[in-house]
Amino acid sequence: MEKKISNTTAFALPLIISSAYYKIPDQLEFSENVDTYEKLRIKKEPSVSVIKLPLSLFLLSIILVGILLPCTKMNKIDPEYIKKIRKRRDIFFF
Repeated sequence: MEKKISNTTAFALPLIISSAYYKIPDQLEFSENVDTYEKLRIKKEPSVSVIKLPLSLFLLSIILVGILLPCTKMNKIDPEYIKKIRKRRDIFFF
């Protein structure tokens, strides 16, 4: 995201230059002091480490549902089979 900046001000920065070093003076004499604040919201994509736990729980739940669906279908008993078992029980326990 590019943003053009306008209304800039240029200042001369004084330097003390010596043969071994250079430094900025302790007291700078800038007379203009304008503070401008702007709030920026930057959208940050989540990293893999942040979404690792929710993603693993989601995949685990899909696996469990995939296992449970065939098991519930296998547990349905045919009504004719139940009738045959009841007839045998009635024959043997009469």
